[in-house]
Amino acid sequence: MKKLFLITLLAQVLLLAQESKQNMFQTESFLTQTTIQINKVLPLTVNSDTRLDKVWAKEKNLFYSYTLLQYSKANVKAKELNGALKMQAIHEICTDPSIRIYVQNGVTINHIYSDQDAKRITEFKVLPSDCGFKD
Repeated sequence: MKKLFLITLLAQVLLLAQESKQNMFQTESFLTQTTIQINKVLPLTVNSDTRLDKVWAKEKNLFYSYTLLQYSKANVKAKELNGALKMQAIHEICTDPSIRIYVQNGVTINHIYSDQDAKRITEFKVLPSDCGFKD
């Protein structure tokens, strides 16, 4: 994941934290405002193979939609790719304080990957429990 959108997330968290005393992570409006801020910098090239296209919220979930720029669904082993991407996402989410705070507060992070022709290849969730927190 690119540090730019994580910094944007952190800035949004800090801004809204000053405005709210309740558990802001569990409110749809907070998550929606977070996605609005992230979407302002999208699409964002994550690396030579991946572009983050859109982020949205629903209930206590954040959804990240990516395009794999160099891949076609027909030429990808989705199960193997899913495993590798999920392991990387879990590591990054659980170790980066700017995003870990979301799962720490009960938000599930969903990743959706499509190929260069917008065909869905794989998707997975990173649950709070994946980082040792209560779901």
